[in-house]
Amino acid sequence: MIFINLSLENIKKLQLHRIKYQKQSYLCAVANKFLKKLQLGVILGVMKKILTLLLLFLCICINAQTSDIPGSVSPIIEPKDYLTIADIMPVFPGCEMLTNKDERFSCSEMQFIRFIELNIMYPKQALEMGCEGVVYISFIINKEGMLERVEVASDQTPGCGLKEEALDIVKSFNNTEIRWAPGEHNGELVNIKMVLPIKFGTEAYKKSFKKKKN
Repeated sequence: MIFINLSLENIKKLQLHRIKYQKQSYLCAVANKFLKKLQLGVILGVMKKILTLLLLFLCICINAQTSDIPGSVSPIIEPKDYLTIADIMPVFPGCEMLTNKDERFSCSEMQFIRFIELNIMYPKQALEMGCEGVVYISFIINKEGMLERVEVASDQTPGCGLKEEALDIVKSFNNTEIRWAPGEHNGELVNIKMVLPIKFGTEAYKKSFKKKKN
């Protein structure tokens, strides 16, 4: 039988060693958990990079295959060669004497509409059926004062040939000797795009037709 003489001082030392050991054990456990999380984070980070590279590679392959399909064309966005607002907007003959640019532009629109009203022919079928509405025609006044790219911007009619008549009458402007004074921007001549509403009304047309006869 072994007898161990433990003094109060020795007991305190043992308690301090035990507390120190417990602290070291706790710190080791925390450190191990941190290392595991760190390793997991590194692994996940590497996996994300690998997945990103794989997705990028797949996208490149799909694009390459699509471009090889006959008839598949990538969209080409061309820069606009026209403006919708300029320092000096196009001027219709007879409005150039106005000094205020807003009044001059308003006068030009009204004179062009007047040109259309004097030359338009209401389709016979549309007149008989009472077809009415508005056709918005877009066109570009080029640097020579002529019209180009005349298109229907919006058709708010029931048909009856009104859209076609609106297109024809605007296109016929180039067959006359009348020319717009082209627009200018930053001291240079520019192409200007405009949209003009052409209204079709049977009663208004009949009244104007009578005036033309007289």
